[in-house]
Amino acid sequence: MNREIFKSCEPSRSTATQRKKETMKASKVIALLLVLMLPLGVMLRAEWFDGEVQKIDSKAKTITISEIDPITDIEEKKEILVDQATIFSGVTSLKDIHENDDVTIEAQYDEPTDAWKALSVEVAEAGA
Repeated sequence: MNREIFKSCEPSRSTATQRKKETMKASKVIALLLVLMLPLGVMLRAEWFDGEVQKIDSKAKTITISEIDPITDIEEKKEILVDQATIFSGVTSLKDIHENDDVTIEAQYDEPTDAWKALSVEVAEAGA
């Protein structure tokens, strides 16, 4: 009789197996979501560039800026593509930007074209 009491208190093997399967399914779903979300976070990441305009190419629609790397204190040049989706602040278009203007550019790296694309361009005291 004591054995029957203990057996009735233990979960059945089918219940334990079912819980194990549900846990495995949940783990797989979570792992899949994490794998799918990782590239999204990388794709949506934008970087900010603060620097001085070195060159403007109206035909290629690019701005070349130089900025000082805060870690190495070395001047770096970046060429950033400006397209119709770029938002301007302080100026209305690429034509209003001049060499030696100080700009802040929010850009996103586009892997297929291997280029930085400007999301926004802010020029304080444009053309001054």
